[in-house]
Amino acid sequence: DSVRLVAALGQIITHVRSCTATWIIPAPPEVWVQRFRTSLDFLIGDEAHTPMVAQFLSDFAQRRFGIQSLIEVESLLAQVWSEQTWRGAYLNGDLGIAELGTMSQVPHKVIIVCGINAESLAPILDCDNLGGNSPGQDPRLQARQVLCDALLSARKKFAVIYSDSDPVSAYRLPTPTFVEDLLTWAHMMSPPQQPINTLIQERPPKETRADLPRITRGVYLTPAPSDEVDIEDLCDLFVNPAGYWLRKNAGLTSSVLSPPDPLPTQIPLSLNALDTWQITNRMVGLLLQDKPLDAILESELRRGVLPPSHPGATIAQDCLAQARDIVNQAKPYSTQELSWRCLDVPSDEAPTLTGQVCVRGNRVLEIMAGRVGPRHQIAAWIKILALSAAHPDQHWEAVLIGKKSSVTLSSPNRDDALFYLNYLRRIHQTGLGSVLPLPPAPSAHLGKTLAFDLRPNLWNLSKLLEKTWEQDPAWSHIWPTHEAMTAEPTHQGDALTGTGFPDRFSTLAYGVYAPMIRQGGGS
Repeated sequence: DSVRLVAALGQIITHVRSCTATWIIPAPPEVWVQRFRTSLDFLIGDEAHTPMVAQFLSDFAQRRFGIQSLIEVESLLAQVWSEQTWRGAYLNGDLGIAELGTMSQVPHKVIIVCGINAESLAPILDCDNLGGNSPGQDPRLQARQVLCDALLSARKKFAVIYSDSDPVSAYRLPTPTFVEDLLTWAHMMSPPQQPINTLIQERPPKETRADLPRITRGVYLTPAPSDEVDIEDLCDLFVNPAGYWLRKNAGLTSSVLSPPDPLPTQIPLSLNALDTWQITNRMVGLLLQDKPLDAILESELRRGVLPPSHPGATIAQDCLAQARDIVNQAKPYSTQELSWRCLDVPSDEAPTLTGQVCVRGNRVLEIMAGRVGPRHQIAAWIKILALSAAHPDQHWEAVLIGKKSSVTLSSPNRDDALFYLNYLRRIHQTGLGSVLPLPPAPSAHLGKTLAFDLRPNLWNLSKLLEKTWEQDPAWSHIWPTHEAMTAEPTHQGDALTGTGFPDRFSTLAYGVYAPMIRQGGGS
């Protein structure tokens, strides 16, 4: 999906550059009209032009003026627009857009009034024209009459779009008086058994961070039934259930949930762990492409993220040494060529698993610059389960190599792989409707103790949960505290073998992570 969006963005940037290079050249009116039409064709397509726009451009082209610059044409364009007399285009299927009062008495099948709020209908007094502010004219009554005319012009449906919250602070704003009156009239004319709230459809803004806890907490959606699930989608859910749910159902990403970092005002003298990881990760990728060491080091020094002079060179050399160590550990597993294995694993109780997995021989090889964590392991575990179910003629394993750590996961036999895979697909369907209380690091820690019938270390588990809540804001938008998440009772169907634990967190941690731990995984 991103390829299409990137291509569209590239086309827009190219067109904007063309306009900025062309429109600075003065031209006669017919040339300006052709420029406007070219831009409109690019932005909305030729078939989306309305007769009103075509007529406006024709009238503008007939203006008698010489060669004009962009600033002069912009001023003249605004003047022509204000003088334009719009022709009646109603009753022919065309879409009409007008200010309130212009077409309020013209009948239409559907009328939508946009931008109504308590402030838009407030009287505007001109302090420089005291005589024009007649005490006998109430702007509120005039606006109310115009809205009533628009309401009476609607033949089938009438809709009002208004804002009831501040876009910055998310505080509730008073409902416009006209909307209150409209609801009162509808209540008087509607049947007694129909609640008035059914007429209001709330659309919370996605960008309002302060409203997120009120919107998302306690929300359980019913996902649309699907016949297939992609392997990458299945992995994404278990890697971060809270982030996956917010992204799928609310379109929220980590950049929206977290406040932006302040722009640096000084040259850094040291780097944090994230910056160091980014440098090492880039170097690992370049080393895997057999780039020269000197070129890799020089490119990082010129990138501008390292401290100047000797401290920056020292950090770059340390990162390069770590990257070389990681790549050297992966060399024994990189001798075989890359290939792709297709997946098609049907099930009677879950959607069919499809997709492709990249392998080297009979291994799924993952090379990373950081520590091999539970979220990397659970994704690799799902992939080798799918490979064992789709291609049982080979024994599959996953090798994950990171900074000072490596993990090897071994796939079970085909029957056990199908059993675990069906369970994960069933939990995936549940995770589409409600957020799974399954943060990877705490869940893997708890799953490891439960897998070997050990007593969990509650202090370590609490520390891991607190760290998760501090580092990932997605979890705090679903549950205000980790105690609230761990207190959620087990749902029907959460257990792996029919018997589970009283709380849902322990039940899912055992069902998802205990089989992986037994096959070589670690927290």
